[in-house]
Amino acid sequence: GSEVLVVGNGVSRLPHHRRLLKMGREMPVWCCNWAVKDFYRVMDLWHGEKRLREAVEEYRGRVRAGFKMSITEREFLCPEFFWKDSGSMLLAEAYQCEYETIHVAGFDFGGADVYSGIFPLCTAWISRWKLIGLYYRDEEFGRVDFIGCESPNRFEDGPTPGQKEKIEEMRVWWRLK
Repeated sequence: GSEVLVVGNGVSRLPHHRRLLKMGREMPVWCCNWAVKDFYRVMDLWHGEKRLREAVEEYRGRVRAGFKMSITEREFLCPEFFWKDSGSMLLAEAYQCEYETIHVAGFDFGGADVYSGIFPLCTAWISRWKLIGLYYRDEEFGRVDFIGCESPNRFEDGPTPGQKEKIEEMRVWWRLK
């Protein structure tokens, strides 16, 4: 079946580094922000913060990597509603591209980050991932293989009733488009 590996920057991915690199030889690899430093040899797509774009493009040239830069070199198909942060956007895009299995690593929803210090628990990320699961009718994340990290469903935070209503409106709009 079709599979993709999406890599974030949470430290939970570090014990699985060799396995992730091996997986990168077997399927597309999409990385967020500075995960590019660890996966540039096997990755296909980078997406991250706008402030990093220029530095990552320079890095790509320096290491002679062939991955594409998001937005500028690859059109995204998922609804713009999910274009909020790199990890959420890549998860939504993997669903939109109809990958049967979406392997994710390094998505800790806060805590220690491999390159950027420590972040508080981010309820916005948790809610956004739950909204994505809701939108793509996979609320239990059955298509997602969490490697070293846990499902956002382990947290009580989630979408508001208004956000859930917005998802239903988006489904109707997206079908008409």
